[in-house]
Amino acid sequence: METIDIGSQSVWPHTELSNFAAHSFMMDGVQCGSMEGFLQALKFECVANQHEVCALVGKAAKVKGRTRNAEWKERQRLWWAGDGFSRGADKYQTLLDRAFAAMFEQCPEFRAALVATGCATLQHSMGKSSGIATVLTEFEFCTRLTELREKAKLRRDESEICAHLIRQAKVAAIVQVSQERDVEFTQFHRDMSAMTVKVSKGVVSQPYARSDNPIDMVTVERNPRILDGLYANSQVKA
Repeated sequence: METIDIGSQSVWPHTELSNFAAHSFMMDGVQCGSMEGFLQALKFECVANQHEVCALVGKAAKVKGRTRNAEWKERQRLWWAGDGFSRGADKYQTLLDRAFAAMFEQCPEFRAALVATGCATLQHSMGKSSGIATVLTEFEFCTRLTELREKAKLRRDESEICAHLIRQAKVAAIVQVSQERDVEFTQFHRDMSAMTVKVSKGVVSQPYARSDNPIDMVTVERNPRILDGLYANSQVKA
C-alpha cells in the first residue's frame, strides 16, 4: 500500500495536509490562520497572546511557540480560552478533535487534499511519538486525518449521488418538453462560443455538426453546459 509522508516541503496533496498549510478557520470564535497557529497557541496562558499566535501561519507560529516550550513541557500543561488542563487529559484529546473538525468543515482545500490521498497510509515521519515532547504526536495527527478522510469520501459520494439525481430530473424535464413540442434553443456564451442545439423527441443534435453524429441524452446529462442551458430553456413557455 502506498504511504504518504506529510510535510510542508513536499508536494500536493502532502503539503496541503501539513499543519503549516494556510487553512484559515474559526475555533470557538477565535480566528486561526493555520492548524500550526492553533497548536502553538495552546502553550500560551494569556488569552490575548493566544489569539495573536492563533492567527499565525506555518513557521511563524512554530517560532513563536518555541518561546514557551520549556515551560509547558516542564509543567505538562496547556491552555485554551483561559482554561488550563493536563497534556495527557481526555479533555485535551476532545479539544484536538474539535479543532480538526472545525478546519475540516471550513476548508474545502483541506477536504480535497484528504480525498486525493485515496487509500494511502498517512504518516508524518518528522513528527514525535511522545506526548510529553510535543503538543501533537504523529499518531494523534495521522489518525485524525485518516478518520476525516473517510468522512470526506462519504460526503463526496453523497454529493455526487445528489448531483446525479438532479441531472436526471433535468433530463426528464427536457425530454418531456421535447415530446410536446419541437423547440430550437439558442445556447448562451459561457466561457466558450454560443451553441445552437435542437431538441426533438428526446434526441439532441447540433445543427452545425454532422447529422449522423447526434448527442444523445446521456451525453447531455454529463455536460453541465448543455444540460443547464437546455433545462433553463425548456422551462420557458412556448
